[in-house]
Order: sequence, then structure tokens, then C-alpha cells
Amino acid sequence: MKKECKIYDLFLQQIFYNKEKVAVVFDGNSITYGELEEKINDFSIILMQKKIYADANIVIALPPSIDFVIAMFACFKLGYAYIPIDLSYPESFLKTIIDKSKADYIISAATYKHRLEKLANFFIDVNDESPKNTIQIDDLIKTNSIAYIIYTSASTGIAKGVIIENNGLVNLIQATKQLYNITSCDCIPLVHSLSFDFSIWEICSALCNGAQLIIPNSTIKKSTEEYLEFLIDKKITILNTTPSFFYLMQTTILSKPSNILEQLKLRLVIFGGEALQPKKISSWFTLAIADRVKVFNMFGITEGTIHSTYIEITQEITKNEASVIGVPLPGIDIAIMHEESKLVSDHQIGELYLGGVSIAQGYLHEYSLNKEKFYYADLDSAGIKRWFKTGDLVKRCANGLEYIDRKDRLIKIRGFRVNCTQIENLLHSYPEVESAVVGTYLASDDMPRLVAFLKFYQKNIDKQLFERKIIENLPEFMRPSKIIIVKEFPLTNNNKTDLKYLIEKYINSPINAIADDFIEEKILSTTMEKVKMVWEKVLNITTININDKFFDIGGDSLLLIKLQSELQISLNREVRILDLVKFPAIKGFVDYLNSHDLK
Repeated sequence: MKKECKIYDLFLQQIFYNKEKVAVVFDGNSITYGELEEKINDFSIILMQKKIYADANIVIALPPSIDFVIAMFACFKLGYAYIPIDLSYPESFLKTIIDKSKADYIISAATYKHRLEKLANFFIDVNDESPKNTIQIDDLIKTNSIAYIIYTSASTGIAKGVIIENNGLVNLIQATKQLYNITSCDCIPLVHSLSFDFSIWEICSALCNGAQLIIPNSTIKKSTEEYLEFLIDKKITILNTTPSFFYLMQTTILSKPSNILEQLKLRLVIFGGEALQPKKISSWFTLAIADRVKVFNMFGITEGTIHSTYIEITQEITKNEASVIGVPLPGIDIAIMHEESKLVSDHQIGELYLGGVSIAQGYLHEYSLNKEKFYYADLDSAGIKRWFKTGDLVKRCANGLEYIDRKDRLIKIRGFRVNCTQIENLLHSYPEVESAVVGTYLASDDMPRLVAFLKFYQKNIDKQLFERKIIENLPEFMRPSKIIIVKEFPLTNNNKTDLKYLIEKYINSPINAIADDFIEEKILSTTMEKVKMVWEKVLNITTININDKFFDIGGDSLLLIKLQSELQISLNREVRILDLVKFPAIKGFVDYLNSHDLK
């Protein structure tokens, strides 16, 4: 890759070879590569006539469409950094992005002018028909190294703009072209929100490789049946998808006879955007078409230009619970670090650092955050380079890298470090569980508690039997305090499971939840949790096993009296010394309480 290569240069190469080939299909209309270049040139002249300053950041506020592609590639051509925003977002959120980016210009359409023109100084209509001056555009192209700025939310929920350079995007497109052999024979759908960088890869993977970009209508993802029809009808060959959406699609695909599935032209399914749980796609390999459809998992972050690692998922890999993310793409460097900023040994867990050409320039106008997250160092003895602290925990394994969890998903419950993904993996191992998501909420005592949202394959589940499975397979501090059974998991605009929505609706707004038959709530081992907490307090021990006997781990007659008193306060019921002597372990005592009404 030449250092000065821009993403628009890759597109121009396709004009030479595929001028008459259809480039984009949308809403019954299509446009060839040659026609698309003409439209991009025409709109570039409009932008040049606006005398936009050289390093301007320009917001593009358009739905997925041919017009969006024209605006996007005009910015690429002229060297402007474009900022995509999703028009489905609330106006207050859009205003926040425009204000934080200090963008003066918005490219949109007349339909949205009344909503957007008050948010920025200059509104530019992508369909502007004003007379165009004769301008030699190629002589005026800027040398800005930035390709785009995309806003992503931190754990605090505050939007931050990630600055991605041309070099990083070019590296990704060229690396994945070689890896997946993307050619003009491929059809790639644009299925993700334009504010989610997965969409940028979908667009550029198609148009910078001579493939056909298919833009479905906005309702297609609301029905997996319709989506399957779309894949067949449009002869889609490469599907980029989040695991959450594919789990839903897989159920529909498995229900279809082989003669329908044979109509699929898919040759690649590529996962990204969130952690893959390999066991959940094991059924895919029972299909006859699995022999000709390769499945890859890619790991990446916005700050690393969309994708950083890859691995082909085989049937053998789906037998394990580990989420494998493979090896780095060309041009990507990795380091796995202890909190003490030392490299970890093989098979040890540490935080993943990414380095190399694809690392973002930084966050727009976020100087202190840039200093914290981006820095130059020699971490791999290969010289000084820019690195980014991902906040993701990984370890090296036989297949490259194994993804463990987000650093901020490792929480402490009563002093114990709990891995939410580990609990999810266990729940997924139960044959009755179709999907599981584990999160945390603040209880009335302002202490964090675990909640598990579950979707079962069947309605009539013996919940007591299921609870016993959890008790037998998880230490008490890792057991969810609440299990909430749902019919479907809501997805965000980026096709990821919306855990925040689930917690807000079913934990923080219980009045709405109780009135909704979408939920069936069950408190799991609340009494067990309370009893154990009292034991820990009285004995001043934080590692008590529920089968440990009171007198074997430091208890005596005086502490037994204190235990009785504390339990009566905590449980709001009578507790007899005789019962504590008769049932000296937490589990036996709680089982006794549950079988007797001792209020």
C-alpha cells in the first residue's frame, strides 16, 4: 500500500474496470459505476462552489440511499472529513454531535431541511440543481489525511468523535479484499446503521472492489423471513452481521427445506460488532449449504478502524465456549498488557492494546481523553508507534486470541470479581436456553446485583429445576439475583443486544414491566444471598461456601447468638438457635427455611 493512497483512489480503479457495471441498487433504482462517478463529480463541484475551507468536518444526514453514497464519496474525493448521523436519533442527540464536532455544514435533502438547518450554519442539498461552474476538481483536491469522523458512546454515554485516517481505511479494505477475495462478482448488502462503522466497511468493501452494493428498505430487518427472501432475491454473496442478528436469522434458516436454502448464493458470513458465542451457531454446520459458505469472526473497535483481527469459524471451534477472535489483520499490531503496563505471558489474561496504521488519530476535541487512551510507545520491541488501550480483556490461545470480556464488565459483587460473559457462557450451555444476556443493576441498598435475561426454546420450562441447575453450577456470588424471561431480545440500531433497554424497562421501571406479559420475573435465591451475607458479617469471612459448617470455619456459641440476632433482622422472621445447630450449613438452613413458614 502506498502511503499517499486515498480511499477514493481505490474507487477510481473500479471505474476503469467496471464502468458499465451496476454499482448500487436501492428502492428499485440502480446506478452504474460510471454514472456514480458522474454524480459524485457533479456534487463535488457544488461543494467546491460553497468555498468550504480545507479541513472542514461535514455532517451527512441522509438515510441509506444512493444519495448518501454520492455525498460520502464526494467528501472522500475532495478530502473532507465526513460525519455520518442517523436521522432516526432524537434531535437532541443530533444537536450534541453537531455541537461537539463544531461542524458548520450539513449535507442532506430538502425533506429534512426544516429539521436540520437550525442545527448548523450551512445546509447543503445533495440534490442541488444550481448551475455548475467549470472546475478542474483534481487540481483542487485537499490533502487532508482524515477519511471520516464517527461518533461512538463511552461507558458514560457521552458521545465522542473518533477520527479515522485514510491510511487506516485503505489498509482495512485492501487487507480484507485479499483475505476474502472480494471481486466484481460479489453482492454486498448495506444492512447496518450509517452511524455504526460496520456500514462504512460494507459500502467501501463493495465499491472499492467493483462489487455491487445492495441497499434494502428499512423494514427488511424487522422480519427474518423477509430478510431471508431478500438474501435470495438479491443474490447476496457476502453477509456482514452482528452475532445477535444472526442468531435470529439462523432459527429461520434452519426451519427451511433444503430446496429453498439452495437458492442462497452466500459464500461468506462475517461476524463483527460484538462477541460471538460459537456454540450458538453450531446448528449452522448441520446444513448442507455450510460446506460452501465460509464463516468468519472479526474483532474490532471504532478506534481501530472497524476490524482488527479475524478467524475462520469451523465446526470444531463451535464445540467450545470460548469466543475466539483469531489473529491480527496485516498492518495491525497487538500487545497484551497487565495493569502494571507489563506484557503478559501466553495464556494469561490482559488488556488488549492495538497499534499500527489503522489506529485512530484520536477523539475530536477530547484532549485529556486522548492523552489517557492514545499514546506513542515501544510495546512490542518493534519500534515506537501509536497505541490504543481497548479496554478489552483477551489471552493468547491455540487459535490466536481468545476474547474474555470488556474490562468494565468485570464487576465486583461483595468483593468477588465476577465475569458476566462467563455466566452467559454457562447459561448458553443448557439445552433449554436459546439466548442469555447478563448484566448488573443497583438494588435498593445501592449495591450491584446480577440479572440474567433469558429466552427459552420452549414456553413450559420447569423453573425450579432450572434454578437448581444454576445453584449446582455457579458459586453463590455468581448467581443472578433476578432471572427475567423474555420472548425476544431487543436490538440497538447497530444490531447489538440492547441490555440498557432491558434493565431500564424490567428493573428500573417495574410498574411497566408488571403490566406487560412480555416478562416473567423470578427472584433467585434471595434468602440464600441474605443468609450468606449475614454469615460473612458475623464470621468476618468473604469466601464462605454454602456447604461449610458454622463451627468448622470459626463459629462458636457467642457468635451463634449474634448470628441468630442478625438473621432475624435481615430475614424479618423468627430464627431459632436449635435450627441453626440442626442445620449448621447455609444451604441446609435455607432449604429448611424455604420448606417452613417461620414468619
